[in-house]
Amino acid sequence: MEKIKDVQPSLKGVVISKSTFQKQALQQDLLTPGLWGLFLSGILVGACRSGDVSAVAESFLAVRQAGDWRTAFISAFISAAGMVLLLFVSGLCAVGQPGAAVILLIRGMGLGSCVAELYRQMGIEGAAAVFLLLILPEAIAAFCFLQGAKSALRMSTRIFAAILSPEPPVLLPYLKRYGVKLLLILGLLLLAAMLSGLCTGILGPALCCLRIV
Repeated sequence: MEKIKDVQPSLKGVVISKSTFQKQALQQDLLTPGLWGLFLSGILVGACRSGDVSAVAESFLAVRQAGDWRTAFISAFISAAGMVLLLFVSGLCAVGQPGAAVILLIRGMGLGSCVAELYRQMGIEGAAAVFLLLILPEAIAAFCFLQGAKSALRMSTRIFAAILSPEPPVLLPYLKRYGVKLLLILGLLLLAAMLSGLCTGILGPALCCLRIV
């Protein structure tokens, strides 16, 4: 009888840990589609407010039509890297979860408004050409922003939990992984900016042949 009593608490502990693991896995599964939904919502909102950024769209178009791959590379990397750094800084704050969500939303709004304004100015042919210029670099950049937002939300939640916990926090391993992920994302953004410059140098001059409506 004593052996049976000794086994029961351990079995109960296994059930609880399994339930906790399943709950965490479910939360992680819901996080990715939730962030995608937020990013796509930003694109839709930006497309509806494209008139507010007509100057940005005109600057984007002028650089691409000129085939200035250096300017396209530098501007693409600086704008994306700056927002990613803000994203990771929000992850170092205990209440930075709303900031990470807002940055992801703003990124989507910028992409949606720029594409919509270019379509308004250049018509369907121009929009198709710009789509070819944007699709691969922006796909990589979107992946980077989604991974960065996911990491920032998790890191911010860990810091918040560590503050409330009565036990001494153990955050150093998480911070190291957080920094490594930041470097990897910046490397991918550098690749996306290089592709943007390459596409601009190859396809950009073809935009000059399109009539602006």
